[in-house]
Amino acid sequence: MNKGLKKYLLDFFVVFLGITVSLALNNLNEKRKDLISESNYYCKLLEDAQQDLIKLENQIEKCKDRLASSNNILMLIQNKSAIEEIVSESFSAVREMSNHFKPIKATFDDLKSSGNLKLIQDNFVKDQILNYHSAMEGYTDVISNGSQKATDIFVKKDNYINAGWLDIDFVKNSIDMSIVDLNKLKINQLDRKKFNEKMSNDAVFYVFINSRLISLYEQILPEVKDFVFLLETKCQS
Repeated sequence: MNKGLKKYLLDFFVVFLGITVSLALNNLNEKRKDLISESNYYCKLLEDAQQDLIKLENQIEKCKDRLASSNNILMLIQNKSAIEEIVSESFSAVREMSNHFKPIKATFDDLKSSGNLKLIQDNFVKDQILNYHSAMEGYTDVISNGSQKATDIFVKKDNYINAGWLDIDFVKNSIDMSIVDLNKLKINQLDRKKFNEKMSNDAVFYVFINSRLISLYEQILPEVKDFVFLLETKCQS
């Protein structure tokens, strides 16, 4: 073999080796970046789930407060209490009902829309992530429907005067007493009987919805805790 061929083969081998090493290093670097991204996603999903847990616990307390108000409506009606007290409790029975539990989906949506779900190498964890958000979406639909029905019952009235809305503080305080005689708008005794019947009926529904929400939230709670625990192990690893 002549010197020219030897030099050519040597140069070719050096170039080939350099390309091979460069590709291997690039692949290792990409894998390292993917592992870092995967770990970051675990930690971000964990932060979202931890916030879900806090929100759930707050929602349970709010539901318990609303449930107490729902029962108070019935007690006040039976005690022939003032309309103002009954309406105030009715308002409390649905307070912040529309601000129900909604899981944080920012990181999960990013994983799906960016195609980065493939970065999650642990198939069991990937399935758990998908199952968690699928289950939360189902729960949210049920919670939203129930909350909306309760809110609609409070808001949608055939007669707002007979529903006692003039005794809601922010309504009463917004009436211009210089031009409106509030006493002429007060409901009479016959309407008071109808008022009691309607408010009692509404209160029973508020009891049902709030107790149902508590049951749902307490059912969701261990699922969120399990998901948090799973992500904690992955985020720390």
